Amino acid sequence: MLADLEWRRRQALEQAEGSAENRAVIAAEYVRGQFALVDTSLRQLVLHGRRVRGLGLSDDWTEMLDAAKAPLPGGGSVSVVDPEGNIRYSTLSTIIGQSRRDNYLFKHLSANNVDQMIVDPLFQSPVQDRVVIPVGRRLTTASGQFEGIVVAVLIPEDFSEFFRIVNFRRGVVWAFHATGPTLLREPAAAAASHRGAEHPVVRAAMRADAGILRGPVETGGPSLITAFRKLSSPPITVAVSLDEADILSDWRAQRRTSTIALAGLALTVAVFVGLLFRQMNALGAAVERERGARQDAEVASRLKDEFLMTLSHELRTPLNAVVGWVKMLRTGTLPVESRERALETIERNANSQTRLVEELLDVSRAISGKLQLEARPVDPAEPALAAAETLRPAMLARRVQFETD
Repeated sequence: MLADLEWRRRQALEQAEGSAENRAVIAAEYVRGQFALVDTSLRQLVLHGRRVRGLGLSDDWTEMLDAAKAPLPGGGSVSVVDPEGNIRYSTLSTIIGQSRRDNYLFKHLSANNVDQMIVDPLFQSPVQDRVVIPVGRRLTTASGQFEGIVVAVLIPEDFSEFFRIVNFRRGVVWAFHATGPTLLREPAAAAASHRGAEHPVVRAAMRADAGILRGPVETGGPSLITAFRKLSSPPITVAVSLDEADILSDWRAQRRTSTIALAGLALTVAVFVGLLFRQMNALGAAVERERGARQDAEVASRLKDEFLMTLSHELRTPLNAVVGWVKMLRTGTLPVESRERALETIERNANSQTRLVEELLDVSRAISGKLQLEARPVDPAEPALAAAETLRPAMLARRVQFETD
């Protein structure tokens, strides 16, 4: 079960990586398309500048700027900056005459003879009081002489609606300038990251044109699965980050369910094992009781055999005395003075036999709980003399001399 859960976790993360990659491709192509649309308008303005041979009349440029702005997304503006860095014409009249000489865009285009669209890292608009993204191209004469630049301004918020569609899970959609600063971010709640080349996505884009990152991309941020793609024109890196906690939410619910099920199974097994050991203990006790009963039965059988052997001996001893004296009387070998003594011995052994039988009956009464005992004083000499007289015939037959006093 644990192996299956780990496999499902890996599957969820791998599927999330694929989803992030697909969304990064979609977002990158959207960004490429929007900037390509802007570049088309800028190219038209460059061609117009060559046709009118420079900055020309304001009416010519005003109409062209309005036409160039029409297809652009959102509420941006289009402007023309002269070779000195001052805004000569603009669809936003409040910025005409302002200097852009110290801006990255003007410095780069005025110093480099490049025929391509350049993206400014970020620009804080003093008029609109928000961060905007200026993009521009170099204005030149037919001979290639620098005549200024044409600039289109994009509003980062204009990309938000599409990015929200792409980023349907909790996460972030990013666009980074080639030099590192964050151009776009959705959601924009924390859109003020200017970590530059220190940003993990920017560092990764320096090594590869596309890839996957796992882990936080912002200090103290959640663990994310980030897919990025680097565009060549414009030189922008687009990334889509998916929240790992959101991705694994279903897996964690399944893990909780599996844990509960596993705990229930473990409890069931524990109860079953406990019952099994209890039955084994009961069986062992029963076997032990049976062994004890068998031993008791063997002891009882042995005691019974000993009892019967003793009983037979006790019964035979008086009979031996009676039989011995009777044989001596019948043979006539006894002197006349000994006959009376023989008869007494025979009578005494007959009485002993009678008492023995009565004692057997007493044992039966004791077993049945009907025995009654009578306590009285006894002379120990009498049973000793009786035993001697009982054994006298056997001793005489064996010529054993035995005397009593």
